[in-house]
Amino acid sequence: MEYEEKKQALKAYLNELAAKNVVVAFSGGVDSSLLLRLCCEAAKANGTKVIAVTMQTGLHPHGDVDIARRVAEEAGAEHMVIRLNELDDAGIRMNPTDRCYRCKRCLFGKLQGTADQLGAAYVVEGTNEDDLHVYRPGIKALSELDILSPLAKFGITKAEVRQMALEYGVSVAKRASTPCMR
Repeated sequence: MEYEEKKQALKAYLNELAAKNVVVAFSGGVDSSLLLRLCCEAAKANGTKVIAVTMQTGLHPHGDVDIARRVAEEAGAEHMVIRLNELDDAGIRMNPTDRCYRCKRCLFGKLQGTADQLGAAYVVEGTNEDDLHVYRPGIKALSELDILSPLAKFGITKAEVRQMALEYGVSVAKRASTPCMR
């Protein structure tokens, strides 16, 4: 698929999802910010709600929450912050070999529970095509929890995410990537 075809397919898919309330796993990075912007547009057309949920943890910079709050406001989304200690909650304090999986499973399990409480039908997150080709063992947890990855679904690369984010005026379109510690 060419870029424009991917973009149209992504927007059509998000429009289908946004027929019901959607939760976006929202870090404030370019991938989740683009996803949030497009989900908000789709929800506005459908008369539904999008909730951007940011995890505040000990392994993520605290300034990211402020950035996420600002970007969520720009997109017109409701924003919520969940605080947790993944070192203890995910059982990764002793640095086990499956720590990435455990951490992702813990974070997204909590997020899925929050989505259920909020009455959201779907949880989406910003894994892109390029992420599928590097060491990301936590991705397995996403499929186990039925978390949707629309950017990856349509083969949208990081460069295409940045291009699309610029087109849609996403303020963090040029923000450097900050994947979690491995």
